[in-house]
Amino acid sequence: MYLDMKTAFSHALISAMLQVYTAAQCQNGGYYVGTGCICPNAFYGPMCNFIKDSIPTVKFSEYAVNVKLKATNRNFTENLTAKMTKEYKDFEKDFKTKMEPIYSKLPGYTDVNIQKLSQGSVIVDHEVIAKIKYRQNASVTQKYQKLIQHVKMKLGELKEQRCTNGGSALCIDEESVEITGIPPLSENELCKAMVPYGFGEFYSAILTSEGLNCVSLCNPKSPKYLNCHEGRCQLSRAGPECFGRKLGLSIRWVIALLLIIFLGIVIWKLKKTLTLCDKPFFSYVKLV
Repeated sequence: MYLDMKTAFSHALISAMLQVYTAAQCQNGGYYVGTGCICPNAFYGPMCNFIKDSIPTVKFSEYAVNVKLKATNRNFTENLTAKMTKEYKDFEKDFKTKMEPIYSKLPGYTDVNIQKLSQGSVIVDHEVIAKIKYRQNASVTQKYQKLIQHVKMKLGELKEQRCTNGGSALCIDEESVEITGIPPLSENELCKAMVPYGFGEFYSAILTSEGLNCVSLCNPKSPKYLNCHEGRCQLSRAGPECFGRKLGLSIRWVIALLLIIFLGIVIWKLKKTLTLCDKPFFSYVKLV
């Protein structure tokens, strides 16, 4: 019975040591719950040490074009400098209402966001926001340049409208219009920004009919695909690794296995020492 208790104690000690080791090794935001590591969505593996080879497809992103113009038939007051005042909110509502028929014709248009109102009649710094879809037929940079061209064309139409200071229409000073583009991230830059920190260099952007897909070097669709032939490619912070088809072990797992074997030997020797200590002292004394 005493030996059974020692065996149970040894097994419990080994189990506890392995649990402590596993808990300490949970990576990439994973946490230990008693049976193993619980991993964030992008990661998997016993220690959450591997990242998935693709992330969900992105269908579109919102981009903005900066526009600055002067409304000549509106009077500037100090109350227009504070966004919480009634005057500011009334101007914002009126400006959006007047610009809606112009900007709503832009492809992907979603909203106008006023950045700043300043003196000079009323100078309106604002963003024209639109959604750009990711498709195979054109890059996001090309589509953004087309968006800027559309904004210029629509504002040109507004300039041609007759306007009087006494009317309710928004009168725009033609010479005041300034349009500034904000260079969008390329598809590859966007992928690097979307994947968890430290993994960006291992991902590439793929444009499909569904949108933008970010794939790692372990994905066959990647232009930099690491072909492990009959093995299996997995990506960790150290980079992509090829695992054997049957054995499925890398050098880190070999080290972990050797550590477990070493702990087992230590426990076995400890158990053997405890067994010897159970013998009576006189059994070790040679009778003369």
